[in-house]
Amino acid sequence: MSDHHCCNLCGHRNGHIREGRLGRYQVTCDTCEERKGTHLVKTTHGYASRAVVQSREPVAA
Repeated sequence: MSDHHCCNLCGHRNGHIREGRLGRYQVTCDTCEERKGTHLVKTTHGYASRAVVQSREPVAA
């Protein structure tokens, strides 16, 4: 078995098997690991996509 795998998130090589993870998050590259969670924002109802939250914020007058 090769030491290099394709990252399940971006499709590039040099993905690493991450122990204790399932599905598409089991094999990820270091770049995707560094960005992990940066697209999420904690809201009063849980976590949501940063893009959705920013599009729903009221405009300050």
